[in-house]
Amino acid sequence: MYLFSHKDGWSKVKDYPFTGETEDLTEALTAAGYAKQTEYEHEEINLELAIYAGIKNDLKYDFIAEITLGDLVYYVALPELPDLLSFLSEFTLV
Repeated sequence: MYLFSHKDGWSKVKDYPFTGETEDLTEALTAAGYAKQTEYEHEEINLELAIYAGIKNDLKYDFIAEITLGDLVYYVALPELPDLLSFLSEFTLV
């Protein structure tokens, strides 16, 4: 899992804020206190972006981005709103 901070940029983190008995990571995110707020799918390439917002106050990260590229799925932890907005500004498709 990656961490993106508007102050410090990109890094890798080992601690997933969601775990569980299920192999379905969407269910694990929901169980950890995140709710999907939006989803974007690019029509020309096999790319999807989903943003999950924390709905509990005691979460380490306010947002989790799920990026699906073909069969690969990546997660990006976004600690606060400024990080989300900066991440979205970098996540543009030409």
